[in-house]
Amino acid sequence: MGQYTFRIDDKDPLYKKLIKLPTAYYRLEHNDNKHTIHSQLGTVEIENTHDVKLKWENNKIVLYERGSALKLQNGEDFIIEQEAIGESRDDIINKLRTKPIGILLYDIKDTPYFGIQLYISGQNAENGMLNFINFNDENDPVLQNIKKETGGLYFTIEGDDIYISDAKGNCLPVCKDGSCYKYQYTKNEHDILEISEISTIIENLTKTEQCSVSEAITKAGQDFTLQKGEELSDNVYEANIVLNDKPIATLPKIGYYMLNDQLVMRNHVTQEKVVIPRDFHYLKVVKFDNSVYKLTFCNFLGNEFFEYQKYDPQYSNISDEYKFISLSYMKKEYNQNLGELLSCRPSFFITEGTAEPGSLGSHQAAVFEVTSSGKGRKMATLIDEFGYFDKDGKFKYRDYHEKVECSVYDLSSIEKKCTITDANSEFYLTGHNNLILHTTPQELF
Repeated sequence: MGQYTFRIDDKDPLYKKLIKLPTAYYRLEHNDNKHTIHSQLGTVEIENTHDVKLKWENNKIVLYERGSALKLQNGEDFIIEQEAIGESRDDIINKLRTKPIGILLYDIKDTPYFGIQLYISGQNAENGMLNFINFNDENDPVLQNIKKETGGLYFTIEGDDIYISDAKGNCLPVCKDGSCYKYQYTKNEHDILEISEISTIIENLTKTEQCSVSEAITKAGQDFTLQKGEELSDNVYEANIVLNDKPIATLPKIGYYMLNDQLVMRNHVTQEKVVIPRDFHYLKVVKFDNSVYKLTFCNFLGNEFFEYQKYDPQYSNISDEYKFISLSYMKKEYNQNLGELLSCRPSFFITEGTAEPGSLGSHQAAVFEVTSSGKGRKMATLIDEFGYFDKDGKFKYRDYHEKVECSVYDLSSIEKKCTITDANSEFYLTGHNNLILHTTPQELF
């Protein structure tokens, strides 16, 4: 296996499909006799590092000081996400299952911050490094220093190692002791590509500037296709995005629109409708155990609608697909990192947008930021679209924001023409005006 170097920043977003960088980060700042640990969820202060331990509790890693769990400002435990652990991740987790682990500090190059090592033993202390870079913040000081030195964020694959490098593939020291930042790629049951396959795709991408991700994937023996799935109802079959005969995403069944100042969610398969009253048109971020962030309905105080109505027969048995909204269900104006907005208060609110063509009073559901002065910039529009296969293999699709009737596509003209776009949740059909399909994704890579 050779050495392959690629750039993975906002100017070259295609490569983000090949490597999922951690969203969790942790670093320590020392200022005026205070020690502050910064993370994607907020900060905590500690007296000194000697009394800080990591403990395994309820399948989570909790940070302790002097026997007490450290708390975020919202009162929740300070959690160390497993994805943030670099090399020796499995060894560290196995060790944590038996006893607490202490921490050590090391200097991060050209910054006032310290990185955090998880102490396993005298021989392995260097292997327990937590991610200290906020890859989702272009103003992150560590990220800015790297880009200033190299002209961009470069990663190099060499054998089974992936590390931050310069444009020529040379390992870039990011710590004062000269050590490099290494990324641990782990293939689990949801991952589709081996690291060797990623290398092959990178090699094909670097051969020509005109080569797209889908073309490189095809050259590497990987094909995206849109395929007919299981039967949902009479003459309606699920539409799946498939990679190498494995479904990686499915087209959503839920659409959103505004009617008479209420938000309506409709299931395009069952025709079921769920109505959210005006007082609960706010959205706040909630976190799931697998570090996935979604939005849920609440009022301006942050009280969740479905919790508020849990004893109401009309809402008590509602499935989770109505309770939570993923960013993949939005036509986004800009990319938003929900992990940075986790709070007990709302971050967004929904309001009436443009009228839907051919409807009787239905409007698009527009999502705006909540600011101290009220209405901020527009973040997205909730989707109202449905795509499916009929029994004859015809793909039918309608975007209620744009059309009154379904468009019909022949399967033979679609197969092997699904191309991944800038977001993991979006695909488009080449040769059909690049029709964008929003999806409910599984982990792609």
